[in-house]
Amino acid sequence: VIAASIMFSGGKVDLPLFRFLSNMMVKTQPLAEKSAKDFNKCLDERKYDSLVLLDTNNAQKNGINSTPTVLLNGKMAKTPLDHASLKALIEEEIMAATATALPKNKTKITEAPILSVGVGTNLLEGNPNAMVKIVEFGDYQCPYCGMFYRQVVPLLKNEYINTGKVSFDYRDFSFLGQESKDAALAARCAGDQGKFWLYHDKIY
Repeated sequence: VIAASIMFSGGKVDLPLFRFLSNMMVKTQPLAEKSAKDFNKCLDERKYDSLVLLDTNNAQKNGINSTPTVLLNGKMAKTPLDHASLKALIEEEIMAATATALPKNKTKITEAPILSVGVGTNLLEGNPNAMVKIVEFGDYQCPYCGMFYRQVVPLLKNEYINTGKVSFDYRDFSFLGQESKDAALAARCAGDQGKFWLYHDKIY
C-alpha cells in the first residue's frame, strides 16, 4: 500500500517504482527471487504493450472515452456507477437471462446496444459462465476508477462475483499518458507470476 501511494505521488509513475513494489511483493508473498527477475525482464521488454494497446483501441472503437466505463453483457451502463445502480442493472440482466418478467421500473439495460469489445486479455475474476459478465474499462491513474474499485467492486464481489452469478473482466483503457501504460504493463507482468489481481489491487 505504501509503495502504491509512492508510485502515484503527484500523479506520476515510473518503472523503477514498479520494481520496488514488485520486490515488496516478493518479500511479503513470498515469491522466489527468480520471479522478481522475470518481472523486471517483462517490464524491460515491454512484453504486453501490444495487449494494452489492443484493449485501449477496442474501447475507442466503441466510442468509450472516459473511465471507468462498465459494460454488462456487452451493454454500457448509463447509470451512476454506485452499488445500488449497478445492482439494479445486474438483477435486470439476471431476470432477462432466466426469462423472468422484467420489473416495471426497468432501466432498459436489456434494450441497450451490444458493443463489440473483443475478448479480454487479462485474468477473469469469477465464474466464466456467469449469467452476467461485467467488463470495466479503467485507467490506473484515474481516481474515479480507484474509488469504483475500492467502494463498489467489493460489494459486488460479496453479492455476485463470489457466488458465481457475475464475472468481472478488467480491461486497460490507458489514455492518461505513458504512466498509465506503464501501470497496465506492470500489472500484466505480475500476472505472469499469478499475481495480476494482487498487483491491480495494490495500485488502486
